[in-house]
Amino acid sequence: MDKTKIIPIVFLVIILGVGFVAFTFYGEKQKLIVYNGEIKEKNAKLEKENDSLSYKYKKVEREKGNLEKKVSMFEQELVQLRQAKTELNGKIRNLSQERDMLVEKIEEARNSISARQPVVANVVSQEQSNVSSEDHWADIVRSKASLQAKVSILNEKLIETKEKAIILENENKKLSLVIDQLTKQKESVADDIKFKKRTLQVMSMDLVNEREKRNSAVKELKNVRRENARLKREVILSSKEKIDLQNNLKETIGRKESFENRILSAEQMLKEKTLVLEDLRQELSGMVTGEEEGLSESVSVELPPIVVKPKGTLGTRELKGEVIAVNPVDKFVVVNVGNSSNVRIGDLLKIMRSGREIGTVEVIETRSEISAADIINIADRAVIKEGDVVLLDR
Repeated sequence: MDKTKIIPIVFLVIILGVGFVAFTFYGEKQKLIVYNGEIKEKNAKLEKENDSLSYKYKKVEREKGNLEKKVSMFEQELVQLRQAKTELNGKIRNLSQERDMLVEKIEEARNSISARQPVVANVVSQEQSNVSSEDHWADIVRSKASLQAKVSILNEKLIETKEKAIILENENKKLSLVIDQLTKQKESVADDIKFKKRTLQVMSMDLVNEREKRNSAVKELKNVRRENARLKREVILSSKEKIDLQNNLKETIGRKESFENRILSAEQMLKEKTLVLEDLRQELSGMVTGEEEGLSESVSVELPPIVVKPKGTLGTRELKGEVIAVNPVDKFVVVNVGNSSNVRIGDLLKIMRSGREIGTVEVIETRSEISAADIINIADRAVIKEGDVVLLDR
């Protein structure tokens, strides 16, 4: 197979392979971007849920504090009511004892009065003039009346005390029910708080895991971007090499055609000189037929040599070049100086325009006639363009 056909096929295979790798990395990049977006959405949802749960947790804490305060107040009121109930029960017992004593005194007074009535009836006539006995009976009647008044007052107080005791018992029952309800609410709130704490812990762990996954995805995305930039540089360098090889191939084909033309012309000249030689031989054979036997020398025609001049080679190292491509996204340039100009990886190149230095680049990859270099620094408000002059900074 002709070499002129093999070289384009090889470059086509290389370009297809690079394109496939670039397409694969682009698809992975798009997947990572979509996955990163989903992770961001989940993270935002989790943060919103976390904020709402924190707000609800704080609200429940406040309600719990208010309920605890109410429970403590109710307990204090219940203690006070129990103390008041105890005091009222003591007063009721004292009043009952006083009532019993008064009833006993009244009975004794009645008995003494009923026992003295016949004696009084017999002696009244005899002691009508005795003022002291009348006063005595008047005192008895007054004491009886006062005792009856006290008994009625004590009965009223006893009734009121019983009513208050019944009211306090009802209130005590109501307070007991309220305390039971508050206790149940407190237990439910405590269970809810525990559940929400566990939920917050689980959500926090999920959030940490999502952040770790996001960080790993970001790292992978950065690696993919660096690999993509490297592949872009490789593609650009391969494209430049392809162009150079195509130009060299065209030059080789042109030289081949020129060589073939020269060979054809030389063959034509050789044929013409051969014909001339035959004619000369025939003329000589006719003119000197008698001297053919003595002729020992052969006639030879010396043709001019065909000289092929080789292509001139670069004798000295080229120290000056130009920027032929700029990638502002990945911040690298391609210049038209390479291994043939003794450019090595790590060399610093100055970017010049109108005799002024506008930036510095560092060589990261080299080929025969081109090199790729990362942009190290650049002057203020300056932009590297194609055609800028490149000088070796050595």
